[in-house]
Amino acid sequence: MQAFDSTTHSGRLRIIEAYRTAVAGSAVPITFKSFCDDIGISDYRKVLWWCQGHKISVMSIRTGSELREDPASPSIVRLRAASASGPESEPSPTLSDVGITFPNGVKLTLGECSLENVVCLVTAYSSRSAAGGL
Repeated sequence: MQAFDSTTHSGRLRIIEAYRTAVAGSAVPITFKSFCDDIGISDYRKVLWWCQGHKISVMSIRTGSELREDPASPSIVRLRAASASGPESEPSPTLSDVGITFPNGVKLTLGECSLENVVCLVTAYSSRSAAGGL
């Protein structure tokens, strides 16, 4: 049995990854408490509090509705749509599962969209928000 350190950031990340693996490989739902009991974590609540502070939803992992993100390294992508150079220019590829968090705390998740549409959405939201419209 693998030993887990529930007192460090990296140890807690390993616990969560092991839980994801266990849930994915099981035909029956596994509660986080029972998982922690099985691997020898006596106070699973401390790990849950840590998860909450790092925006990791154990319930989403268990139900399979979790958006796959690496909590250790959230990605920030600079978006800039290329200007069309003529009718023969190719459209940008479709993006899937795009998550946007605005500075005012509003979070959006887009299932599928183009880069141009993301840029338009962010520009419109930012201008409306600056004008006090949102």
